[in-house]
Amino acid sequence: MKKNMKGIVLGALALVTVAVASVFSFNVYAANSGGVCPEGVSINGVDVSGMTEEEARTALSGVMSGLSDSEITFNAGDNTVTAKASEVGLSLVNHDVFKLAANYGSTGNLLERYRVSKAIANGEKKDFSLVFTCDEDTLRTFLEANNNVLSTEEKDGTLKHDGDGFSFVAGTQGVAVDIDASVPEVKSQIESEFNGENMSVSLVTTITEPRGTAEQLSAIQDMLGTFTTSLAGSDSGRKQNVANGASLLNGIVLYPGDEISLGDTMAPYTAENGYALAGAYENGQTVQSIGGGICQVSTTVYNAVLLSELAVEERSAHSMTVGYVKPSMDAALAEGVKDFIFKNNQEYPILLEVTVDDDITATIYGKETRDPNRTLEFESVVTSETPAPKTYNAVMQPIGYVQQTSKGHTGYTAELWKIVKENGVEVSRTQVNSSKYKPSPASFDIGVIGADDAATQAAVAAVTSQDEATVNAVVGAYAIPIVDPAAAAPAQ
Repeated sequence: MKKNMKGIVLGALALVTVAVASVFSFNVYAANSGGVCPEGVSINGVDVSGMTEEEARTALSGVMSGLSDSEITFNAGDNTVTAKASEVGLSLVNHDVFKLAANYGSTGNLLERYRVSKAIANGEKKDFSLVFTCDEDTLRTFLEANNNVLSTEEKDGTLKHDGDGFSFVAGTQGVAVDIDASVPEVKSQIESEFNGENMSVSLVTTITEPRGTAEQLSAIQDMLGTFTTSLAGSDSGRKQNVANGASLLNGIVLYPGDEISLGDTMAPYTAENGYALAGAYENGQTVQSIGGGICQVSTTVYNAVLLSELAVEERSAHSMTVGYVKPSMDAALAEGVKDFIFKNNQEYPILLEVTVDDDITATIYGKETRDPNRTLEFESVVTSETPAPKTYNAVMQPIGYVQQTSKGHTGYTAELWKIVKENGVEVSRTQVNSSKYKPSPASFDIGVIGADDAATQAAVAAVTSQDEATVNAVVGAYAIPIVDPAAAAPAQ
């Protein structure tokens, strides 16, 4: 009897289970049999209720087609760059989202289907998100191409010379973008936040603080050294070049241990950088060159540096002597070849001031720590001279015509000596540099048209010989008097 009761109970339970399962299954399939988005379903906020997979895709086509116009703004501190989504390789990740929406509630196990059917029946909403990503290589290329805008160097605090005093100008922070770290970070932000509209992302950066507080720069009070050279005789192009180069140096602060390359700071010597055509030395000749005369700026600063007793790291002489300083007191510049570099070897910051009017003056300010009874002098000593050679050019003029076309340069070797005096008495004499300057020829046009063929041949041969004595002898022997027609006319 007990066995029969147990069988009856088990049979009843089986019947109940089948009945519940049948009802459960009926409710699930009644909610969504698949292929059409149930009521309350949306994609990226767009209602797609009752739509098929393709209809939902069409409804979202505006979002998809607008991707190329969507903008992403990259932030690095206060620096920003904006890109079209296509510039960073933006693309959709979950292409199956339309199928998932159309089959919402019709897939999964019975319990999951039942849960979804009850949610739909209760009016609960379901929004499927479009998930986007970007191509890492494309993103990296974009960031590298725009790094000069996104990353900026810090600007140290500086001073402005106002009359007899100085005013403090605060520095600004530097921002350096870590591209390697930024690529996965930006990709993660896009995948989690981008919804087809414009967005802003933050890059991984390193912030560098500027040097130079008002307190540190307050030590700059004294004139350590100043030097002036004349611009007399310079044409407008040369004056422009000197003024432009000076403006690029004026106001620079060097902190202890800092060094500066004047060549790098004032280059490139181009019209775009403010330079004009003017005379310059090239291979022992004077030629017209953009930036001609810029060496007068470096030379003037060089002498101020010497008087300030800063450390000269690199200096070169000109190929030929210059007219604005004595031999060995110059400092030549030639882009990629010659440079003038000096270092602040003091314990305090220094300020370089370079101004131009009828002259150019370089002044270095800092904190004077030298004995006031100690004075400096610099002496240029010429150790040898090589006279400028002479060259002769035949021209179609009468013998006796002589016209100098270039002055030429005497060649020199020279030394610069630093003389230290205390209370007016010399205590040391130290060689600063040695320099060698090439001679360049003085050129003369010589007339070779004689009274007869013999005279002409003799004059041509003399010029061809390039021998000064021979040329002078022929000119003296065959010179044709040049008569002024007015002077030869009979008096009236």
